[in-house]
Amino acid sequence: MLTFCEVPKSEEIQYFQKNTFCMAYIAGAVDGMLYIDTRQLFCVPQKVTTSQLKKILVNYLNANPERLHENYVPLILSAMREAFPCKSDFNN
Repeated sequence: MLTFCEVPKSEEIQYFQKNTFCMAYIAGAVDGMLYIDTRQLFCVPQKVTTSQLKKILVNYLNANPERLHENYVPLILSAMREAFPCKSDFNN
């Protein structure tokens, strides 16, 4: 996922293609998980942007390189749970 999310802007065509994939994948995964999330695994504040979600994921992946071989959705879930824990006891 990092290869899609960390393309330098100087590589214009690659940046546009890979960044678009990165942002769309993250937005779709987060929206999908929130839609079916009956256990409130994470709680994203309403005004958080997709760019912020991307930065959170990139930071999480860079901090946890041992997980880079894993599927994207569990990685996104872990990053969002760490960044946006729900305030209730319902998720414990």
